[in-house]
Amino acid sequence: MKDMLGKLKNTNYLKNRKARLVLLALLFTLAFCVFVTATLFASSSYVPEDTVEELNYERSQVYVDGTGYSLDDNSKKQHKEEEEERDIIQQEDPKPQEVEPPKTYTPPTTNPNTRSYPNTNTYNGNTYRRPTYTPPRRTTPQQNNQNKQSKKKEKKEKKSDYEKNKEEVSEDPVIKITGVKKNQKVKGKTKKFKVKATSYDGDKITGSKLTVKMNGTKLVSEGDDTYVGDVIDGTNKIEVKAVDESGRSSEKTVKFKGITDEEPEEIGELEVVVTAEALGLDTVVDEQTVKIMDNDQLSDVVKRYFDNSDATIEDIGSGYFELGRINKDGIIEDIPEEKLQEFEENGIPVPDDKNSLGLNDFGPGSGWMYKVDGTAPKKYMSSVDPKDGSTVEIYYTVSGM
Repeated sequence: MKDMLGKLKNTNYLKNRKARLVLLALLFTLAFCVFVTATLFASSSYVPEDTVEELNYERSQVYVDGTGYSLDDNSKKQHKEEEEERDIIQQEDPKPQEVEPPKTYTPPTTNPNTRSYPNTNTYNGNTYRRPTYTPPRRTTPQQNNQNKQSKKKEKKEKKSDYEKNKEEVSEDPVIKITGVKKNQKVKGKTKKFKVKATSYDGDKITGSKLTVKMNGTKLVSEGDDTYVGDVIDGTNKIEVKAVDESGRSSEKTVKFKGITDEEPEEIGELEVVVTAEALGLDTVVDEQTVKIMDNDQLSDVVKRYFDNSDATIEDIGSGYFELGRINKDGIIEDIPEEKLQEFEENGIPVPDDKNSLGLNDFGPGSGWMYKVDGTAPKKYMSSVDPKDGSTVEIYYTVSGM
């Protein structure tokens, strides 16, 4: 090169200054053309590396080489929000995917500029399905106002229905009759049943506000809402009327068929024992097993017990049964001597009649009491329902002993 330039310098042509400038311009232009040509060739012949491992033939796809692709700030923000929403949906409803060995993808070899895909019906590989996301529905202020008015109207209609139903509820007294059913066949000469009446507020109605009749005869409660009426052959009618403090009244009637010439049905039995341990005596009347018949109160069973014994009783109750005295030959003649001495020391009188034992015979407060299965009920026998298998103990007590 140096030799060539030397020869050029020695030529007369290069001795001219203008000729030298023209030559340098030509050389610079040639070099620039070569550089541009090489750059264009390099960019046009570049093919990015194909890193695709799997194709989803159920979705449309576009091959992107990245040339001229860029994201502005808004696009980046939108893309980030979509990715976050997709992650939330995936966490709320994850769909487990079966893990399979990765599948290799072989690019087509026929023409590098043309891609061919197999028929989608012949592709059996598992593909990832993008979860669907439905954005919340946006409403206008006008629609929001319409929704509020619709809810208020619906609430008002419900409230009006409630008030309507409330008005339809009767505030009259409620009467319940138990122990007898409509058209029931009742055997025997008496029928026991219970009546309970309450006001709309739940207050119990008793006394003169409650009238109970059976076959036209007014009945008086024997305690614990229990009534007993005389049965007649054929149709029997129980009538009940209740009046509350506000003057509202209700009436209820139950009819049943009576058969007086047949004995009531037996529904069980219990044991009855009569003792006087406070006097140093054990059993003073023989123990018995007594039948429990339909319609019986405990007082009925006890009366049946004494009817089948060698003793008689005296009922001192008024509208209810209360055992006041038992009459039996020699009922207290076997009181031990030490017991009589104890009574004398405590100032307790001993009656002269040895064939009777009753109320206040051994001082004030002495008398007959009873227990059912070891527990003393706080009501009269005529208010207690007898239970099959129970044991009733009638015992004498002495005050202060």
